[in-house]
Amino acid sequence: MNDIISKYQKAFTPYDEVVEHNFIIGQHLEKTRRSHTDAFLVWLDISNAFGSIPHEVLFAALKNSGVDSDFLQLIKNIHINSSTRLISKEGLTEPIALLCGVKQGCPLSGPYSIWLSTIF
Repeated sequence: MNDIISKYQKAFTPYDEVVEHNFIIGQHLEKTRRSHTDAFLVWLDISNAFGSIPHEVLFAALKNSGVDSDFLQLIKNIHINSSTRLISKEGLTEPIALLCGVKQGCPLSGPYSIWLSTIF
């Protein structure tokens, strides 16, 4: 995976390397404070990132990143023709097609990191 995911992407790694990012940001801010220079910090939070990725974009990013074709087919099989249903006062809804997004909490949400790496 190290050849696929950028070294700057810290999600879904075996270590809690988010601490490293926080440390580096802190060091840069401290350096600018000491040198009396201006600093700008941008925090990027993609709204509904997990739920907004079109499946075809995710599949293409994984393929272009060199993901094994069998694994890619497994991911496609899980997402293509996927649906959900809701329980309401009136009962169970008809199936609702899930045309985009990665299911929250799913162990396969890790491939999201690969897609994210392709846009930066």
